[in-house]
Amino acid sequence: MRRAVIVDSVRTGITAGLQGELRWLRPDDMAARCVDALMHRNPEVAPHDVDDCVIGCAFPEGPQGMNLGRNVATLSVLGPAVAGLTVSRYCASGLDAVATAASRIISGMCEVVVAGGVESVSMTMRNVNTFGLFNPEIQRRSPGTYLEMNIDDPRVPFWKRAFRSMGATAELVAERYQISREAQDAFACRSQQRTAAAQAAGRFDDELIDIATEVRSELDQSELDQSELDQDGEPPPPVERLANDRCGRPETTPAGLAALEPAFRPGGTVTAGNSSPIADGAASCLLVSERYARDHQLEPLGYFRSHAMV
Repeated sequence: MRRAVIVDSVRTGITAGLQGELRWLRPDDMAARCVDALMHRNPEVAPHDVDDCVIGCAFPEGPQGMNLGRNVATLSVLGPAVAGLTVSRYCASGLDAVATAASRIISGMCEVVVAGGVESVSMTMRNVNTFGLFNPEIQRRSPGTYLEMNIDDPRVPFWKRAFRSMGATAELVAERYQISREAQDAFACRSQQRTAAAQAAGRFDDELIDIATEVRSELDQSELDQSELDQDGEPPPPVERLANDRCGRPETTPAGLAALEPAFRPGGTVTAGNSSPIADGAASCLLVSERYARDHQLEPLGYFRSHAMV
């Protein structure tokens, strides 16, 4: 059976959603810059050899809509001659995009595929089209699929309602497997310490790309289109470079974590300190057939063997 070779992978730094350095960068542009960096690092692979560009995102909506995969290909060095596909499996979307690419290669349908994922919480979640979004029959058949609150309450912004579901899930997992607050806090503190140590040692440097981000004041969401700002005579915003992750909190201490109140359930165990953040970022991965890797003298980073969903 054919094997799918993982040649290389790159990513942006991860920044806090709604307030981080990537909040003004469009997700299709963010992902396209990852693709450009990936192809630049692997000049043995010609853009016209790429059979497909598969990009995953949790919400294919707004700036992540209109076939995001195709948009990323068009915006990148791959160009409009390369096809594109968008995959959504919520938080597993980027990984599923890679799995889809590997499956196409293993089956013999493709020789070279660029795959990856992107999510801009900042640009997408505040403006999700909620018209007819929640199907009451799904709520009946799969309790917990939607949030444990008034899902149609227009007074609560959708993005605030949407992200509480992950916290509610964490509470259910903690209860089911009897994971104490103390254990969660200890794991979170250790994770922060290990992240800081890995960053200091440069362990992420090879996978991170240097990306330009705009620095803007807090504008109304309707003013995000830069072309509109330019037409109004406003000067272009200043630019800064992002070359590392910005979500870590190396100053975290056990005492600080223990002092936090539960964030998702009264008397619960999940807090802002032991939860994952909402974030913006992108990554891309280059996969090829074993024959293509051999013919073009590409060193395998690894092999994608198989995957399963539960």
